[in-house]
Amino acid sequence: MREPVLLIAAIEWSLARDVLAVPVPVLAIEHDATLGLLLHAEGSRFPLPAMPPLCVAAIAFTEEGEAALRTAIDHAPGGDTVPPVARMQPGDAMGLATAVVSGTTAVLRRQAALLAGSLRSLGQMRAAHDDHQGRLAQLEAYVARDNRQDFDEVFAEEPAGGEDAAIRLGRGANIGALAQLLPIASRGVSAIGLHLDAAPESPTAVLVVRLTSLEDGQDRATWRLPADRLKAGWQVLGLERALTGLSRTLRLTVEVPEGTLALSLGGNQPLPAFRVSGEDGAPLAPRSLAFRVWTGLPGVMPPVTGIDHAEGSEDLGQGWEEVPVLPETIELSRDGASATRRALDDDSLPCDPARAGVTLGRMAGALPAGTLVAQATGRLVGEVTEPVEFALAAATTTAAALDLSRQDGAAIGWSGWIMADEDGLAPLRLFQAEGTGPRDLFVLTRRMPGAPGTPPRARIGGLRATVAAAQAGQAADRPALPDPLAPLAEEADETELPQAFLAARDFRGTGFHALEGAGDRTWRWLGADVNLKLDNVSRHATRIEVLIAATAPGLTEGAITCSVNGVPTRANFARTAGDGSGEAGLTALIPLPQAARRRDRSVMLDLAFGRAHQPPGDSRVLSVACTGLRISA
Repeated sequence: MREPVLLIAAIEWSLARDVLAVPVPVLAIEHDATLGLLLHAEGSRFPLPAMPPLCVAAIAFTEEGEAALRTAIDHAPGGDTVPPVARMQPGDAMGLATAVVSGTTAVLRRQAALLAGSLRSLGQMRAAHDDHQGRLAQLEAYVARDNRQDFDEVFAEEPAGGEDAAIRLGRGANIGALAQLLPIASRGVSAIGLHLDAAPESPTAVLVVRLTSLEDGQDRATWRLPADRLKAGWQVLGLERALTGLSRTLRLTVEVPEGTLALSLGGNQPLPAFRVSGEDGAPLAPRSLAFRVWTGLPGVMPPVTGIDHAEGSEDLGQGWEEVPVLPETIELSRDGASATRRALDDDSLPCDPARAGVTLGRMAGALPAGTLVAQATGRLVGEVTEPVEFALAAATTTAAALDLSRQDGAAIGWSGWIMADEDGLAPLRLFQAEGTGPRDLFVLTRRMPGAPGTPPRARIGGLRATVAAAQAGQAADRPALPDPLAPLAEEADETELPQAFLAARDFRGTGFHALEGAGDRTWRWLGADVNLKLDNVSRHATRIEVLIAATAPGLTEGAITCSVNGVPTRANFARTAGDGSGEAGLTALIPLPQAARRRDRSVMLDLAFGRAHQPPGDSRVLSVACTGLRISA
């Protein structure tokens, strides 16, 4: 209710005839020990979650009514904003007018103070925003200077070559424009490469390329290149700034308004949505365009010059996210035997080919739900002495993966067999249909038939998945959310995964206060907004436990929001009992989402406490007293 009101006790409704003549709504309320604050209206009682924010007067006519009204106000949320109860006689028009005017004046003063405070805060935030924008611009300029930022190729669809491996656009062809949906995460995209099958046939030829986000239809970048700037081979198109913000779906539109150009096509594309299409959306070929995508630091100019750059617009959209895939083990089957091998220190996994036949390595549950593209790199260890083929398969069973391996070319859930090059590297990529559930990821290796001698050693690494953004933040192994303050389930066997503990004295970050206590019993009070940095977090970790010795008044589970490496997640309270090794207390359980995992094993934990408390006479804002963090399975 956002309009001024008068309050009376429900038991005095029959005495309030004169009050009802005032052009202000009158609410008759009472406090019920079981139901809380109740409103009487039309012969019924209705619950009120809190006191109306614009109460101009609270009026009572008898001692009994005054006591009932005070009880209702004192026990209701927001009761501190209600004016003192005014006692008067029924029919006292002057007293009623005085109470209404006095209460209205108090409300106006309070609203004016809130407005002044809001304007003051807005001014401070604007100043801070301008300062941060200036600092960010300096950082961008520094990183962009002399190409200091990383600039990585994250996707490559190489030209297929051979017959029907190019598509002609322009006045001398039947096609004027085409479109290509990009199966990549948009964040950080810095440049896109298109492959021209041949140099322009006419000096008047013009290539127009637009990069568009489908969610809002905005052009993120546009390039218009005349014939004298075009050549056969890769044409790299750089953005003015690498894309930032939320993920979105990117589409590349290519048009040749003058002359004729031939664009190279890539390999067969199993998903129709990612085949090159015409202006009407119908596929023009069972292939995609040949293209490459590079990423860099979001917001920074890529190290590509001489191209018509276009600055990106505001960040909108859903699109896809790229998440690392970090399996802990791989189940290998070869030469009639099976074994489980753990991931190596560089996160790669062994997949040595068998003497004859196929080696099959299964990574259980490696691909989360919503995976669109899975990528990896197979490599031979040591000197390349013989040809070896690698492949990826996404399936629910080993039999299904072996069935896919019998197909000649790439298919949905199957990368096709890729021969390692002279450097021993085999870039692998498979596509899945949208909406696919969790899948096991299989890596397959094989030698050429009749190859003599000992097979070479092989590894699979660089595993990553492009996942629908709506599902990228969901952890497949997220534990069931416990009831607020429910007892914790028994810990997993400690021999399965060693736990790591970070004591309060060793905290790194911002938003916490000085260390208190002594000896083995120390803690830090956390503030309202906390940022904690953790290094070398185990690959096996699935949750962070914030150990709490005390909380500020009014703190509840819903008052805490948190994120891990920028991925939103949820903190759940659980009460721990003393077991002789530690004291009883409270724990906030924070699951580690799959999308938050990093290859450098670092974690940035952000906590925001919506009901932090500032004690009287204390300049600190306090939320919880934390004794440390425990990282475990």
